[in-house]
Amino acid sequence: MVTTVLPFGSLVLRAGDCPHTQCPGRSGAGVHGRNMVRGNYDLGVASWFADFNDASNFLDLLRSDAGNNYGRYTNLAYDHLLDAAQQEPDVKTRGALLAKAEIMALKDYPWIPMRFRTTQDLVQPYVRGWVDNIRDMHRSRWLWIEGRPGER
Repeated sequence: MVTTVLPFGSLVLRAGDCPHTQCPGRSGAGVHGRNMVRGNYDLGVASWFADFNDASNFLDLLRSDAGNNYGRYTNLAYDHLLDAAQQEPDVKTRGALLAKAEIMALKDYPWIPMRFRTTQDLVQPYVRGWVDNIRDMHRSRWLWIEGRPGER
């Protein structure tokens, strides 16, 4: 998912309006990334791909002390919900805690979603080993063809 990150009190500018060198499009990706980490921006763009299938993969990005919390979002009640969910052994209760944290973050609006990545893969039914995943990575060494050409 790609998001626009706005720290509170920021001014939203149209493309080309920013005279500063730290604005996206005016500097290289490395400079932009460094300025995001330092909080030296008015409008920034960042992206994140989940590396495991759990809501906390995205929700943890907004923890007050998270390294990727470029907008400096701080909400102690939100942090406490994530802490409680992390310690909760019951799956349904944990899911409810994470859902409550998500609603809280959505109401605070620390991010402005720009787009959500989607993928479309056409895979023949005789291709085996295909496992759909959020990154859409499919290494050929784990794939095989089942059956003979005339039997398919």
